[in-house]
Amino acid sequence: MWTQADIESAKNELSKKTLETIQTETAKTWGARALAAYALWQSTNEGTFLSDALEYRHESLEHAALAGRAIYLQVHDGLSVLEAFL
Repeated sequence: MWTQADIESAKNELSKKTLETIQTETAKTWGARALAAYALWQSTNEGTFLSDALEYRHESLEHAALAGRAIYLQVHDGLSVLEAFL
């Protein structure tokens, strides 16, 4: 559950950032997770990293779209992964 400190932290963030900024930062965080999980899958061939990468990529795309941001995708080995924001 959320603590009072969590709520106060969220209030502070909301007073300083727009929703677009929050969505963009969230998209970048999920994109970094997608790239990290994909890299782990490439080095270990462990399937959970690949499924995680796909989920993280989806979250990144969703938050980028909510922020109205364009993203650039590059295909590696048949998997589209987030590379960079435009």
